[in-house]
Amino acid sequence: MLTLGDSSVLGSLASRFESRRQFAYAEPLRRAVARRDSGIASLSALRANLRYQGKWAAADSVQNEAARRYPTNALIGRWAMPSAMLAGDLEGRRRVIDSISGAGDKLDPVQAVNRAMELAQSEGRLRDADSLRNESFRAYRARGIDVGAFSRAFLALDDVANENLPYKTALKSFDDAYANAPPSLKLRSPVALVRTFGKLRLAARARATLAEYERVVTDASVRASNAPEMEDAMVYVAMAERRWTDAAAALRRADRLPDGPANGCEECLPRNLVHLFAAAGMADSALAHYELYRRTPMGSRPRTGPDLQLEPNSVLAVARMYDERGDTVRAVAMYRDYTKRFERADPELQPRVQAAQRRLVELTPVERTRR
Repeated sequence: MLTLGDSSVLGSLASRFESRRQFAYAEPLRRAVARRDSGIASLSALRANLRYQGKWAAADSVQNEAARRYPTNALIGRWAMPSAMLAGDLEGRRRVIDSISGAGDKLDPVQAVNRAMELAQSEGRLRDADSLRNESFRAYRARGIDVGAFSRAFLALDDVANENLPYKTALKSFDDAYANAPPSLKLRSPVALVRTFGKLRLAARARATLAEYERVVTDASVRASNAPEMEDAMVYVAMAERRWTDAAAALRRADRLPDGPANGCEECLPRNLVHLFAAAGMADSALAHYELYRRTPMGSRPRTGPDLQLEPNSVLAVARMYDERGDTVRAVAMYRDYTKRFERADPELQPRVQAAQRRLVELTPVERTRR
């Protein structure tokens, strides 16, 4: 019989509270588990709980304690990566990658390559990201794990979609791989496929993917468990069809279950609505939800660089919206975040970066001394 003294019971109860965004209720349970079992897993869960409450100093203290207790554990090295990401510390992320690459990762030898790929994606270096992705796939294949042509082609197409770049070549490669993929693989990630087609404004392709999912997946329990994700997929279909009100409604539905929040991510809804309304050119709504995002514990976290949780195109759109309203202070902050993040971006993205940099200089002459 399980009792409250059982760490697994306390952890499960904490997870339940956290899934309902009741992090304050979960914290004492996480601390109790950490006292009973001070392993990496329990300390990691406590650190995450504190971060979601905006208790950054306390979370850092837990991380430092874990590093003191387990200095040679491979997970400690990995922890530095999300910390640098949350801080917007691009150089810090590079140092962490170099450290992991030099020391190796006993849990996953390809870890440094995968993290370098994620960094390249976040900086708009899509060619580097694609090269690193192929390096990672080759390494996994050598270990008997074949990711497959379909997955490789899809991820390359998604990179193009995220940056709103010409997509015909990437789509042709994806279609060729899709035609040869087994049926089970084609519908393994239907939501991801619909999202990507939506981002490319290929509404017919997005709807066809949804129709195939509904034709093949008939189990009511599976469809019920997938309902929030499928609502999220409908957001991208509505965006592709420029039905902005429907897209916003679908986003809000995806954030809720009948008995409460769909997940523990408090900042996700306002952040996603920023992206949606920025794409729609609806300045009032985009800026209102950006301010809501900034008031969440994650959105208000201390940073030394750009907010890497925001879509780069949304950052640029919000900068322009503040600019048009004459809010120079906020416009400058957003333009600076965008140009800092994309200063190493591929040539296709540089015209946007250069235009943002020119406007930054126009708004604040001190930028001329930084060039």
